[in-house]
Amino acid sequence: MPQGKGDTDATAGRRTPPRVIIDACVWHSAFVRHVLRHLAIEGLFEPHWTARIESEWMQSVCKARPQIPLERLIQVRDRFRAEFPSGLLSIRLPRRTLPPLPDPNDAHVAEAALACKAEVICTLDDWGFPPEILRRLGIEALSPDELVCRLIEWEPARCRVSLNDHRTALRSPAMSRHEYLLSMSRAGLRRGAVALRTADPTIDTAK
Repeated sequence: MPQGKGDTDATAGRRTPPRVIIDACVWHSAFVRHVLRHLAIEGLFEPHWTARIESEWMQSVCKARPQIPLERLIQVRDRFRAEFPSGLLSIRLPRRTLPPLPDPNDAHVAEAALACKAEVICTLDDWGFPPEILRRLGIEALSPDELVCRLIEWEPARCRVSLNDHRTALRSPAMSRHEYLLSMSRAGLRRGAVALRTADPTIDTAK
């Protein structure tokens, strides 16, 4: 997180959960989506998004994978809205004068981050959010892998509990702890898998 963000709360002995805007591209992978969901349920970060981000994600999935019924995507959307009632930002975000981004269509994501005072934009589009521009806004762009890795490094015990809850909730198929690490890597969370293995060295031998 940017300097001074995500500081430890001295009264609780925990870091203040960073506010994070989840970009549309991050919602595509169900596995990654639920890793982030469980970490957010544990209170390790505050997820935020907009109706436009929802719409972009759903339209993109419908185009790329037309076999997925729209009703299923609506169920996912509504579940996140219900589980994180403060996550969906107002449709009327204040207009901001921003430094030009490589793709002007990404400006609404940065505007959303500023509107909710988010420290991080979680995105797979590192080209669209140059660090030198975001730094001027007090925002950092992190991939899902970078975000998960950082949260594990900051709060290893809580992350272990949260991700174990995710693992044990999986049924198709059920996974051992080692298999879960492999699934993280296959889903693009390679650094997060390494950080989780480092936080719990017994994970490769445990069931």
